[in-house]
Order: sequence, then C-alpha cells, then structure tokens
Amino acid sequence: MPILHIYCQPDLPAIFKWQAIAFMRTEWSDIFRDDNLYMSETYPPDAQPVHFVLAEGDTLISYAAILFCDPKLEPFYAAQRWRATCSPTRLGQPDRYEVYHPTRMMLFGSEKGPSGKRDFESQPI
Repeated sequence: MPILHIYCQPDLPAIFKWQAIAFMRTEWSDIFRDDNLYMSETYPPDAQPVHFVLAEGDTLISYAAILFCDPKLEPFYAAQRWRATCSPTRLGQPDRYEVYHPTRMMLFGSEKGPSGKRDFESQPI
C-alpha cells in the first residue's frame, strides 16, 4: 500500500531523489544542459524545499516539492515549472500558529500532481 512521506531537503532518501531525477530527465530533458547536464538534485538545496513522496516500499509513485520565495521571484520559478499556491502557510501547531507570508511555490513531479493543486490551495499547510 502506498505511503505518503514528507521530507526536508537533507532528509530526502537518495532512492527517491534519483527516481525523481530520472523522471525529470525523461519528462523535461530540455533542463538537462550546460551546468545542469549532470543534475544531482531535484533543485537547489539552498532553497530548502519540502518534498512530498508517495511511495510503495522503495518505489516512487508520485513526487511534489514546496519552496517559499519573495513574490518578485515568482516569475523566475514559474519559468522552471513551479506553480504558486494561494492557501495560507501556517507555522506552529494547529491551534496556535503564525501565518507565514512568503509566496509558496510547488513543483509537481508527474502529470497527476497538478490535479492535486486544488487541494493545496483549499487547505492550509
């Protein structure tokens, strides 16, 4: 049975990272050129993304990532296939939290991913 895993950047297991990169190479081969020819990360670690992995055992079924950025950077990330989401981001506990205001962007690693965008926009993270 598939299980949803959520990882911070340094905790994403290599087995899932390399499956995601292999999918990216197949789906978006045009991004693998120049300095990205031998890409070893799904995107820059300094962005500190959060990875959402749906897996059965060691098999990656679906992948999405989230990063936060200044609204001025939204066009840059959008050109790299990131999508802005509009629901609030909450830091803390469900009953005691602060709203985090930077723009939240998501990168979906499959065709089915964008269909879940509606859920990410209707529910706070």
